[in-house]
Amino acid sequence: MRRRGSGRSSTVGTTAAAVGTASHNNCRTPLLTSPLPQAFGSVKEIDTLTNISPWVMAVPVAAFAMVCVLVWLDLRAQQARTQTQRDIQLALLQKFSSADELTRFLADGYGKQFLEKFMADPSMPDPRRKVVDQITSAIVLIAVGAGLFLIGTTVRVFLIPAIICLAVGVGLLLAAGVSHRLGRKMGLIQ
Repeated sequence: MRRRGSGRSSTVGTTAAAVGTASHNNCRTPLLTSPLPQAFGSVKEIDTLTNISPWVMAVPVAAFAMVCVLVWLDLRAQQARTQTQRDIQLALLQKFSSADELTRFLADGYGKQFLEKFMADPSMPDPRRKVVDQITSAIVLIAVGAGLFLIGTTVRVFLIPAIICLAVGVGLLLAAGVSHRLGRKMGLIQ
């Protein structure tokens, strides 16, 4: 903007210490002479961020890829277990030659257990398995968070993901403890 009567340009809303001017062929261009606001860190920190090794940047990507692979492997293992269980149950049912044999088997204690497992909803997870899965996830997240924290001591960009991973890991660990305690009180876990 131009000031009235001065004939020189000035910047609006900035102080003279923050913005300087450089004249080149009678052209005045504002130059930034003070460091960036604290939200972006100092100029030295930003210069450090541009000189980060690609290997350091690969750590969070590798951690994310590892979590994705672990989830995929767990899902595949669950599918394989479910399919194997169904195949065994169907093979056992095909062994009976008459309806009377099947009725006697189902009236027996073993037959009742078999029928309960056969009719059980496979989408309902075992409470003990759920607690173990939560503990496993918590350990992985805490380990990733600790690794990011160690990297974050030299490269500050990694401190926020480190804190997030550590917080989620501790939260999962607490959730596993609460689930285990509630499962014992409800009689789901012995």
